[in-house]
Amino acid sequence: MKILLQETHAQVFHDEKQHFIEIRIQEGISKNDYQFAYEHALVAAKTNNVKKFLINEGVLVSSSYALKTWFAINFLPRFFSKLGLNVQLAVVRRKNKITSLSSKIIDKAHNTLKAKFQLEFFEDDEKAVDWLTIVVKKEIR
Repeated sequence: MKILLQETHAQVFHDEKQHFIEIRIQEGISKNDYQFAYEHALVAAKTNNVKKFLINEGVLVSSSYALKTWFAINFLPRFFSKLGLNVQLAVVRRKNKITSLSSKIIDKAHNTLKAKFQLEFFEDDEKAVDWLTIVVKKEIR
């Protein structure tokens, strides 16, 4: 995988072989770094015409409501505006109160958009990558 961003609490990668963007968020990330990482990932996806996206927040124990609010109100609308609805989104999260809220936010967007994009939640990043690269490989081009 090609490293596009390497920060203390956030990394963005482009898997050129399987053609997906992965964003990894670590515990202790600041709001500015969180926003910067997601913006960087979005620009990379648009620039490389990538329609598969892996959000990996599996190591987060907690994150602020401010981060989740920014994600829901600012990031998701621009994500779909720039990439369209023909996208595949895999989300790796631990199960806890905060990540359950995040998952509900993404799931609500999915329901609001009448499931025009493919969405799956995982607790394991290996299964998420498998889903992105194998299970739905033929459906997204």
